[in-house]
Amino acid sequence: MLKKTHPFWKRLLKSALIFLIALLIILVVAPYLIPADLHSVALPVQPYENSEHFDASGVDLHYQIWDAATPVGKILLIHGFGGSTNNWQQNIDALNQAGYTVVTVDLPGFGYSSRKAGLDHSQAQRSDWLWQLLDDLDQNRFDADLADSSWSIAGHSMGGGTALAMAIAHPERTQKLILIDGAIFDNRPSFVPVLMRFPPLDRWVQVIFNFYLRTPAQLQPTLADAFQQQPTAEQFAHYQAPLMIQGTGRVLGDIVRTAGSVPATLLSDLEVPVFAIWGEQDTWVPQSVLAQIQKLRPDIKSVLIPGAGHMPMESHADLFNEALITILKETLP
Repeated sequence: MLKKTHPFWKRLLKSALIFLIALLIILVVAPYLIPADLHSVALPVQPYENSEHFDASGVDLHYQIWDAATPVGKILLIHGFGGSTNNWQQNIDALNQAGYTVVTVDLPGFGYSSRKAGLDHSQAQRSDWLWQLLDDLDQNRFDADLADSSWSIAGHSMGGGTALAMAIAHPERTQKLILIDGAIFDNRPSFVPVLMRFPPLDRWVQVIFNFYLRTPAQLQPTLADAFQQQPTAEQFAHYQAPLMIQGTGRVLGDIVRTAGSVPATLLSDLEVPVFAIWGEQDTWVPQSVLAQIQKLRPDIKSVLIPGAGHMPMESHADLFNEALITILKETLP
């Protein structure tokens, strides 16, 4: 004869079951009860005096151009994750004075570009959007000599992966590829995009972003860690402002689901001169990543910025500008 279950265990199992059901309800229902875009602002059309917009296959790209008086070349600057065209404000004058026309662009979901839902944010797709922009500038904006010249493409952090994808897509139009603390390897766990297909989890990401990640209490130490020094009040404001735009949290889910790098091994056979500028104290994309790149491209020429962290173009602008202009002026066969 089977022994009857002790009343204590019955109560325990019943309590555990009720707890699990309640927890499931909280996880699934609760995020939809919390406003995901509280305190957000509308996307401004003209955030800067020289702001311009381009429609790339239905995706609005915000970009800026600084024309050199007598241009000797042109360069595209691509920001990293959470960045914007403003990341390059301390580099434009030096590049212009050296004779380079400068284009900076906000990738979709960042800065003041589109927050359109459901986009593919792979590096290959980003490459296609940006080449559409450059095609338009070469055809309709620049004079013949500048339009016929090839592009130097520089990408910071995540933008380094975009720059690599662009060079691979059109090596014949890429004069130089410049990786700035470049995150070109896809180290994302394969299960993460799968998890982000669960709608309540995607909603939780939006809520956490809204009430935690973009707040001064969290953003300030995050930037300090990236800079390896305290950012100025102006730098903090320029980083936070785009994060407050409606739809930014929603786009994060799309980015996690669809982001993917082109195979870094393609760098080995890329017939484009490759350069690197790296913060010596970068803990986000450390020098070990540069060492991996050097194995793929033993001919790469790299510059370490002493004392700089992950944001050398902002924290050590003078040294960075000197290194970048030296790279741009280097004559290669």
